[in-house]
Amino acid sequence: MVTYIKIFHESIRQAFQQLTGNKLRSFLSLLGITIGIFCIVGVQSAVDSLESNVRGSLEELGDDMIFIQKMPMLEDPHQNYWKYLRRPNPSFQDYKNLKEKVKTAKAVDYHIFIGSKTAKYRSNTVEGAFVLAVTSEFDEMFNPGYDKGRWYNSFEYQKGHNKVVIGYEVAEQLFGANIDPIGRKIKFMGQKVEVIGVFEKAGESIVNMMDFDGAVVIGYEFAKKVANVKTNHPHGASINVQAADGIPFDRLKT
Repeated sequence: MVTYIKIFHESIRQAFQQLTGNKLRSFLSLLGITIGIFCIVGVQSAVDSLESNVRGSLEELGDDMIFIQKMPMLEDPHQNYWKYLRRPNPSFQDYKNLKEKVKTAKAVDYHIFIGSKTAKYRSNTVEGAFVLAVTSEFDEMFNPGYDKGRWYNSFEYQKGHNKVVIGYEVAEQLFGANIDPIGRKIKFMGQKVEVIGVFEKAGESIVNMMDFDGAVVIGYEFAKKVANVKTNHPHGASINVQAADGIPFDRLKT
């Protein structure tokens, strides 16, 4: 037992001598160990944060919706680009058929990408705002949230009134901080249109399908008056189907 104590004491003494005799080497070793520990902790924290972000973003999409479009959402389309390119885009007639015949659906809506356009208010201009034409169910299904204003009412949508809902950044660039956008007329796609709503600012989620900060969203009936809605753009159109209350997702798919 005494021998073990002597060996332990001698080891501690030699280690202390090495530390004090080679201060620079000891400092660099401790620094390397400290940096390594902080890197491990930082990477783990980043992974946890990323996982939480992805989970939260997927939860926002909900687990009761089917997205029908030309290109796949969960696969790199460039791997089979030509195969997917031959597929037809979902059409407005497809949307009407699904809306009429799918009794397990709570709501069905139709999106179509019109392109990038310019919006102007007085001397302020936003170039490259992406334009999305949607059917009236959009607000009910996606509940996007509004910084100001509202969504179309049924009369405005059906009559194709010249009214738009714009993204947060579009509103900032056109109107600044001191002008209320609601009720203002902007020049857009060769028309004077009234701003009736501003979407709330999008978050930083990784899977953010609802990032409309740079968008101008218009009703499909209005879009028919000002644009070609028979697009063949690879990501041009989407039909979104939401399950009715109490209907399992697998039953909705069948």
